[in-house]
Amino acid sequence: MTVQLFKWLMALVIVTFLPVILQSCKKNQGKSEAYDKAHTIVYIGQRVGNIFTEVADCYNRVDSVSYTGATRVSDLDKKFCSEDWNKTLEAVREAERENSTDNFFHGFDYWIGETNNGHISVSDISVDYDEVERGDTATVTLLEHNGEAFLPIQLHMVYEKNDWYIDELTYDWGCVLGEITSVKHEMRSFLETTRQPD
Repeated sequence: MTVQLFKWLMALVIVTFLPVILQSCKKNQGKSEAYDKAHTIVYIGQRVGNIFTEVADCYNRVDSVSYTGATRVSDLDKKFCSEDWNKTLEAVREAERENSTDNFFHGFDYWIGETNNGHISVSDISVDYDEVERGDTATVTLLEHNGEAFLPIQLHMVYEKNDWYIDELTYDWGCVLGEITSVKHEMRSFLETTRQPD
C-alpha cells in the first residue's frame, strides 16, 4: 500500500467517525454537567423544598375530615421516595394484607407527622452534603409546620434515577414525646415482627 493511499484512507476514517466521536463526547459532557449541578447543596435544598411544597399542596387541598390518604400517600411515595423505600413499603402492605390484625401505620401518616391539624408548610431546610466528595447520599433537616404544631424532620436522601429521593424520614418527637421515629426503620421492624413464626 502506498503512503498516499494510506493517508487517504486515514482521512476517510477520520471524516467518517469524527462527528460520531464528537457527538458522544458532547453527550457525556451534558450528563456530567447535569450530574454536577444535581450534586450541590443548593440543588438538594431546592429538590427537598419542591418535594415538600407538593406534599403541602396535596394535603392543603383536602378537607381533613373526608381525607382517607391511601392513594395520595402511595403517589407521594412513588414520586419522591427511593426504590428501597418503595420496596420496603410494598412488603409492609403485603404483610398487612396477609395479617389483617397487624397494621403498621395505625392511622399514622408519616408525610405530615400523624394527623392534619391545619395548613401544612416547611421551613428551615438545611443540607449536610460534601460537594467535594460528590457522593450519592445527603442529610437534610427541616421543620414541618402542621397547623400550630411543628416537628423537626431529618431526611436521608439518595441520588438515583438522575435525581434525589427520600430514603429515610426521621421525626424528632423530642419537643412532644421525647422520642425519635425513623419511618423506614420502623417498617423493617414491623416486617421482622410479622414474619416471625408463632
